[in-house]
Amino acid sequence: MDTRERSLRMLVDKWFGAGAVNFARVTRFSRSRPTRLRYVCVEVVRASGPVSILFFRHPDRSWRVFPPDHDRPSIGRAAESSVLGEYVRESMYQMSNA
Repeated sequence: MDTRERSLRMLVDKWFGAGAVNFARVTRFSRSRPTRLRYVCVEVVRASGPVSILFFRHPDRSWRVFPPDHDRPSIGRAAESSVLGEYVRESMYQMSNA
């Protein structure tokens, strides 16, 4: 895969549309030491309201919209996925109170 296709900037353009990088903002980021999970939440405000996407850093230094295999939630690994779960719960709470 071409390095440009793995950059966060290119993925923001791909998922939000060309030129979205100029209007996108990082609303949250994290690097969890126990799980080494890295993610960035990017938000773009559209006429219909804000749209946010989580991008995850992979071991090959690429960014993707899904977590790396070793960081995906699974049975018996709830503690490792707590960072992501906390973010999802907080986001759902904020949306329900908006």
